[in-house]
Amino acid sequence: MAQTEPFNGIATFVVAARSRSFTEAADRLGITKSAVGKGIARLEERLGTQLFHRTTRRVSLIADGEAYFATCAAALDDISSMEEVLVTGQRTPRGRLRIDMPASFGRRFVLPILLEIAKECPGLQLTMTFTDHLIDPIEEGVDLLIRFGELQDSSGLIARRLTRQKLVICGSPEYLAARGTPKQTEDLGRHDCIVGYRRGQPLAWIIVDTNGAEKRVAPTATHAEEPP
Repeated sequence: MAQTEPFNGIATFVVAARSRSFTEAADRLGITKSAVGKGIARLEERLGTQLFHRTTRRVSLIADGEAYFATCAAALDDISSMEEVLVTGQRTPRGRLRIDMPASFGRRFVLPILLEIAKECPGLQLTMTFTDHLIDPIEEGVDLLIRFGELQDSSGLIARRLTRQKLVICGSPEYLAARGTPKQTEDLGRHDCIVGYRRGQPLAWIIVDTNGAEKRVAPTATHAEEPP
């Protein structure tokens, strides 16, 4: 035996209550008057109470029907409003968007773009945070996460490459004058190097040789820099 859906007939009931006529309700719903009457009868049977006073020309709600109508009508209106928000939201961004991005890059390059988007989409609210360390966006409740480097694990996420950047190994003129300019990667071993850290691990330097091949170099960290 098929199980009765708990919300069967509610939309029909609300339309009929507003119309005060099964015939008019049938016209609005695009079904027959008989289908409206049977739907209301099944709903009343399931609830174990009568909802309408019926006459040959009109129907009207009894006390229980009035109370039930107030709750059902408000619920259907809320559902309709939410569906409208979801449908229109596919065309015009709206709601709150939580974004986390690297501090310097985010403030200099991403923030101006986001502010322009917000001007064009007044229904969009932005919550922006600026951090450089890796986070779990799902655990932290972040909708959009911007990071540098290779993507290790994107399970459960949608990842897009935004741009590419080139990193250079550089030193101040005073330092190079005193210590000399390294000619090859092996020379880095006798230089003071500043190495970044992430999650307590040193970040390798990626060097592209003259043939275009990439190799990773892990110089000894004379100075270490770890994002907050």
